[in-house]
This record gives sequence, structure tokens and C-alpha cells, in this order.
Amino acid sequence: MVLGSTIVAVALGLTPVTDGQIIHDSAAVTRQVGHFAERTDSRGVRHLRGFDAQGRPYHATVDQAGRVEATIGGLVVEFTVADAD
Repeated sequence: MVLGSTIVAVALGLTPVTDGQIIHDSAAVTRQVGHFAERTDSRGVRHLRGFDAQGRPYHATVDQAGRVEATIGGLVVEFTVADAD
């Protein structure tokens, strides 16, 4: 399962994705992502909620197929995640 902090970092544009691979400086990204709450609902959908470094609220959902939909302030970002082989 992909880490919640990685999903949030990609959604916020803090972590580049090149050729399907995430390039990630974990210490720097962790500072920028900050604290977020994570829960899984009865359908198996993960919910990640927090505030970005500018104080904008975000909410990302990740369904069981790996589809991510994130709302950051007024911006909506969608992408798909999968575990590395």
C-alpha cells in the first residue's frame, strides 16, 4: 500500500513523478506535508485530510483501485497510484 504522505506529497505537487516513478526527498517532503489525519471508511476508501504549508485545507480520497482524487483549496487533482513491482 502506498504511504499516505507520498499520496499527499504528489497531490500537493511537492514530489515529482517521472516515468511513473516517484522521486522523493522524504525529510523535506515530510516537513512540507506536515500532519494529516487518515481513516478508511466502510467501503475501503482511504481519506487523508490536513492543511498544506500555505494553510489551505486538503482532502484526498484513495479508492481500492488506487484512484486518487484530491481537493486542495479550490484545486482538484486526480491520479492513480499502485505499489511498485
